[in-house]
Amino acid sequence: MDFMQLDWQGKTLAGSIDVPAGATQGLLLLHGFTGNRLEFTYFFVELSRRLAERGIATFRFDFPGCGESDGEFADITLAQQALVTRFLLRELAARYPQLGWHLFGFSMGGRAAMLAAQELPVPLRSLSLAAPALNLASVVAQAAAQGESLPDGRSDFLGMEIGLALVNELTQLDPLAGLHTLRLPVLIVHGGADAAVPPQETLPLQAAIPHALREEWPGVDHTFSRRPWRMRLADRLAQWVELHAAE
Repeated sequence: MDFMQLDWQGKTLAGSIDVPAGATQGLLLLHGFTGNRLEFTYFFVELSRRLAERGIATFRFDFPGCGESDGEFADITLAQQALVTRFLLRELAARYPQLGWHLFGFSMGGRAAMLAAQELPVPLRSLSLAAPALNLASVVAQAAAQGESLPDGRSDFLGMEIGLALVNELTQLDPLAGLHTLRLPVLIVHGGADAAVPPQETLPLQAAIPHALREEWPGVDHTFSRRPWRMRLADRLAQWVELHAAE
């Protein structure tokens, strides 16, 4: 595993990459709301290690304002994260031309991935989503309500300031808009015991995305918080990438 820094609009994006010798496929992982490139209890670290064992290169970056990347958490929006995702795909594809590219998004990262995939800078062979947060508007509104109100309208939630830009964006954004334009293989994995994003939230995706495949795993929670669940997800992602490696 190596560290990488990229400059996006004057901000340094902090990343971790793992490129096994002979790898032909690369997977960009997008983290969730209040998360970072490690994710909750090192969720993304375990995924990356398992995928590397399967010979798949992984790339994980903190979105602006998250983790070790520059920026303010209060400035994040889905539109910004989609722009950053397209930038990362373009930059990484130029640096690793030998790789076929795949995109994975978890929770809010799933929303960013679906948005970014509607206007891609490089060919993408597959898209995979774990518990994509179609209920993000209510999640963010609840977090903002639980936090301390600040004079400028922001909310201090667990030391992270939620900005009005994100709140206003989500109240106006249809989470299913544009998904009918996706023309690539899409896998959706959702835990049946997910309390943060209840599994019924992603049922409409099967109708909205042409040829989407949705799997609901009984007993699994939002963050795949048991190691067997994480290993199962990593293996399923590896199978999905390998299945669509030649497309």
